[in-house]
Amino acid sequence: MDVHWKSGDLALCIKHSRWRDRATGEYVDHGPRAGSVHVVRAVGQSDFPDAGMATTLLFAEWGGDQFAAYRFVRLDPGETTESHAASRVAVPIAIGVDG
Repeated sequence: MDVHWKSGDLALCIKHSRWRDRATGEYVDHGPRAGSVHVVRAVGQSDFPDAGMATTLLFAEWGGDQFAAYRFVRLDPGETTESHAASRVAVPIAIGVDG
């Protein structure tokens, strides 16, 4: 299913492993964690070695770093982390939304 992301959307991270720095190929200890919810600051496009051209999400917490959108689930307006969104993915939900 194609998700049309926009600034202000809530993004639930579903990535369980560490993020990889595209410039160095090294795994890094920063970035969203599985179950955390973040407000999308901007949406872009980037070329990923494992996925080709893909939609990217940017968040205030990580400046200009881009994260692959396919690693997130968009929460619908009014949907809380305690609602059925949690049943759509197999990750524990972190309570609270940044922003």
